[in-house]
Amino acid sequence: VDWVVDGRADIAGASTTITQERIDRGVTFSSPFLETTEKIISNRNLPKIETLADLKGRTITLRAYSSFIQTAHTLREHGVDVNIEVAPAEMSFEEVLNKVAEGEFEATIEDGYIADIQAALRPELLIGLQVSEGQQQGWMIKQGNRDLLRHVDRFIRRFSRSKEFDQLLVAYFE
Repeated sequence: VDWVVDGRADIAGASTTITQERIDRGVTFSSPFLETTEKIISNRNLPKIETLADLKGRTITLRAYSSFIQTAHTLREHGVDVNIEVAPAEMSFEEVLNKVAEGEFEATIEDGYIADIQAALRPELLIGLQVSEGQQQGWMIKQGNRDLLRHVDRFIRRFSRSKEFDQLLVAYFE
């Protein structure tokens, strides 16, 4: 987000959850092209997190500036007794997942498709409770760059109707 806001990048072409907080920080989003839920990921050697009650007293560590922080606070606002820690800003999602896999962190929240991929690749990770409904994903574009936004939206519209898009979804997300 910072790179786009600061003008060091005009676009962040990655699946990013569209949030009002990010828009307020100074980015525009492309048309949504994907929707994903958010899931708890924990270490297989710890007690499973399959229900909201399983989160009681547990600690979830989240990437700094991620949309997952709001999801965790929403859980707490709805009476879930979960401890929330935010990882240092320089820690990547991969590093957070590594610490969960090693048992250093109890659990984290990730986009559902990332959770599925990571758990398939790392037997020490366990997918738990789904903690959100589908969240729209898009590309971030520097605010005010309407020409780039128009081109990106046109590309997304065309590509999302293609057979290749359908094949990629099946290959990577199903």
